[in-house]
Formats: sequence, C-alpha cells, structure tokens
Amino acid sequence: MAPQALRLRYYSPRSERAYCAWIRRFILFHGKRRPTELGHAAVQSVLRHLAEPRNVSASTQNQELAAILFLYRDVLAIAIEKATPLTRAQRPC
Repeated sequence: MAPQALRLRYYSPRSERAYCAWIRRFILFHGKRRPTELGHAAVQSVLRHLAEPRNVSASTQNQELAAILFLYRDVLAIAIEKATPLTRAQRPC
C-alpha cells in the first residue's frame, strides 16, 4: 500500500524504494508487529538504535523518520506526533 501512496504523491522511484526499505526495517526491528500496534515509543526506539549502536549519520536518521512518518500519516492515517513531537537528528557543526 505504501508504494501506491508514494506514486500517488509523485515521489521518485529511488525515494519509493528507500522509503519502502525503511518501513520494512522498522517492521522487522519490532518483530514483524503491525505498525498500528506500535506507537511513538516504537519510533523513538528504532531511531535510538540507529543513533547509538549503529552510529549512522543524521541524514540517515532523518530519512528513516520521514519514511516512518509517511507510513503513519499518509498510509495509515494515524497522527503519531500529536502528543510528543519526534526530534530530528542534528548534523554536527
């Protein structure tokens, strides 16, 4: 369902593949649980996992966050940032 939503919004094929890969990793990270069962804490935990043990760049974290927010906001129509906004990673100076 996510690829169709991405195509409908004219995302490039490369962005579509990247977003679908990030969404897949998010679901696998949480033991193949449905995203509707997960919430704000699940998103924070996957972002924390990217930052601390994997030590990825800020742009990678932000791309993961954008893909997850797209999944929740545009595909599932669930407001995940309503209670507490998710913080985006900052690039080092």
